[in-house]
Amino acid sequence: MSSPLQIGNVVEVRGTRIKVQVEKDMNQSTLIYKGDIINNISVNGFIIIKKGFIDLVGKIEAEYIEDLLNKKREQLVDDRFSKGSILRLLEVQIVGFIENDTFNSGIKHLPMIGNLAFIPTKKQIENVYLNNGRGNPEDHTNLQFSIGKSLSENIDITFSINGFFASHIGIFGNTGSGKSNTLAKVYNELFNIDSFKFKNKSSFHLIDFNGEYSHEGVFGLKNSDLNIIKLDTKADTGNKINILSSDFYNSEILSILFSAKEQTQKPFIKRLLKSNKRAAEKGWGFKNWLPFLYSKSLVHSSKEVFEYIKEIIEYISVNEMRSGHEDFLNTMRELQWHSNQGKFFIGNYYFDTSEQIHTVYRDVSGYSYLYEWCSELDDKEIGWCEKFIINAKLYLVYDMLNKYAQFDHINPLIHRIESKCDRQVE
Repeated sequence: MSSPLQIGNVVEVRGTRIKVQVEKDMNQSTLIYKGDIINNISVNGFIIIKKGFIDLVGKIEAEYIEDLLNKKREQLVDDRFSKGSILRLLEVQIVGFIENDTFNSGIKHLPMIGNLAFIPTKKQIENVYLNNGRGNPEDHTNLQFSIGKSLSENIDITFSINGFFASHIGIFGNTGSGKSNTLAKVYNELFNIDSFKFKNKSSFHLIDFNGEYSHEGVFGLKNSDLNIIKLDTKADTGNKINILSSDFYNSEILSILFSAKEQTQKPFIKRLLKSNKRAAEKGWGFKNWLPFLYSKSLVHSSKEVFEYIKEIIEYISVNEMRSGHEDFLNTMRELQWHSNQGKFFIGNYYFDTSEQIHTVYRDVSGYSYLYEWCSELDDKEIGWCEKFIINAKLYLVYDMLNKYAQFDHINPLIHRIESKCDRQVE
């Protein structure tokens, strides 16, 4: 005995496109099945094709009729729509299959000619729309919420709270297709489930770039349940979000913020943060870092490293009023590179080793003053932006001395850091 939901059978298979012939007595718009009113098949609706123990799921893309009798005779004789000559046919696209009450999308199985086609039941439609989103039906704590009805079948589409919100969700569609309304519907239904006591355990953070949800009463919530933070990058009067410095000084965050290139600049940021962390743990400051790099760059085989150190010191020296500082800057500017010998000199003094600079030439090279000045810098309140910029420049010198990085690769990153940070020396 055939099922009341049997609609026809497969008469043609061309790849994933199937042709189904509808039985002649299945043309009514609705059927009553087990006490439920079920809509008959229609374009954009689903159809089930039985292939053994697997239910193939197809979507109806077209519906038309063929007149067999009129095809057989000459066109001069019009026998169209004669009794018994009309076939109702459906063009179906296979979209997946249901196995063990689970819908699997994709083309793994295809029907055979003669396979029977059926109107999908409510449970089968739910399987297609929800897949595993309903959760375990035997779990009494597994609450459900509805987002509406399916257009073709007029069936309630419900989701499991545990199954839906515990996974990643994407809502896709063209402009004006209803993405924002769908999101509002989802959370409005969730927040209005009285028996779901999630408010004491869960918090929801919504990042809204267009301000669609930043108003009172959104999602049906009371004002006491809302905390709306309106950020404004154009003015300092807007709300602010406080974050921990440990969260901010993260290579991923800073790489995004400063548009660091993956292969060269991002590894530099990682090394810089690691160096800053080690210096903070050991209590190191500028006096442990800048004089060391100054002496090393003075005896390096390339003059470009010391030229960059000079730029950094000039950068730090802006608005510096310390007595004797201008004399130090003049001494530093007088240090010259001897092309034939490949070393720096001033007057009759040539610098061969950093040990000489620390001892014999500590005054003539400016090293002695630099160490004292850096000790005072460590006692000043320096803003985080300014300190990060200086440390980035100094670490680039360290990388250049050790040939870990090239100046042309990293310097654009430092320029971007400077452009996005305000100098904050107090």
